[in-house]
Amino acid sequence: MACELEAEKRVDTILGCQFTASLGESAGIVNTKQDISVERPSSLRDQVVNNLRQAIVSRLFAPGERLVERRMCEMLGVSRTLVREALRQLEAEGWVRILPNRGPVVATMTPDEVRELYEVRAALEGMAALRAAERATDQELDQLARVVHTIKAAQLRGDQIVHREQVHTFYDLLRSAARNETLRAQLDAMSTRMAWLRSLTLALPERATVAVWEETLLLDALKARDAEGARRLCEKHMRATGEAAVKALSKADHDELA
Repeated sequence: MACELEAEKRVDTILGCQFTASLGESAGIVNTKQDISVERPSSLRDQVVNNLRQAIVSRLFAPGERLVERRMCEMLGVSRTLVREALRQLEAEGWVRILPNRGPVVATMTPDEVRELYEVRAALEGMAALRAAERATDQELDQLARVVHTIKAAQLRGDQIVHREQVHTFYDLLRSAARNETLRAQLDAMSTRMAWLRSLTLALPERATVAVWEETLLLDALKARDAEGARRLCEKHMRATGEAAVKALSKADHDELA
């Protein structure tokens, strides 16, 4: 019981800092741990959804953890109605599940679900890489090269935050260079869940090193205008990342139970 209370205090403290920072960027609230109220009611619901989603992505709420409405209200300083609306939205997005006799809990992902997700992403990102090799401007290729350089530097110094941010930037640029809005919309819809899994895979030092090498090869294919080569390399990278995500998810779940 003492361990559980201590864990709850730690989550509350981290959430206070995180929610305050996030809400402060968009709503200009007071920068303290205690004050997480929102000053702009017009976008209140979206802010509640965004901050609860980010808490799940950051694993401040562990997979399978029960989300108690009263506690959510206290943390966010909003009404129970808004919390319920936010939880329904997150349920629709797949982040929360409503269980009989238990209520809302953080959704879990099975190894098969992770593999399926990356299987779909591999096909879509592969197509984006193919089209980018055909359609990217020289300026866009230069931008991609600079991002890969930044990724390498971040990986060498063990800066997971910059590494994660720059990987996101790399694929954002790749999708733009593909010039296919339908393709981009499908990939963007997966981005938040991918960010959650990426934070796990890049925490594995061996995978982070290999991923940088794979992205360097992909960049070389793009610069060579090798469309089929870029597609194959991107799909291979995504499949390997999917298997790393399964491994990392299993490790994270084991650590939480330990």
